[in-house]
Amino acid sequence: AASMSFLLEPAGPLGLWLLQTMEAWHAQKPKSGAHPLGPAKCAVAYALFSQLHDMDAAIYAQPEFANFRAYFQGLVGIQDTDSEVTLAVARLTKKKDKVLLKLQPAVGSDLMLHTQAVRKLIVASGGQLL
Repeated sequence: AASMSFLLEPAGPLGLWLLQTMEAWHAQKPKSGAHPLGPAKCAVAYALFSQLHDMDAAIYAQPEFANFRAYFQGLVGIQDTDSEVTLAVARLTKKKDKVLLKLQPAVGSDLMLHTQAVRKLIVASGGQLL
């Protein structure tokens, strides 16, 4: 599955939310053993999907996003994203002026059916597709 990369404004709602999610994930990281929230990719993916789900209702309510809405509502929690993504990373760029978001759906995952909707929603949230 092809990965998608975006640049987001760090002060924008989506960029800020993803940075805060990563800060919270790192703050809970144990000295040893598995992270209580699971891999970082799960935290990023779930934060991304939940933010897209909560975005501007006028955009999100459009019929083209109905299947993504149903997909998101089928995710019970953060661990449900583990088999959906092989990569989900959000971090500041070297210049610290943008948030780099990379997302790669897992082969055969339900998310693969919704990549176009996710891409459009991220761009509608101010993301710049790389």
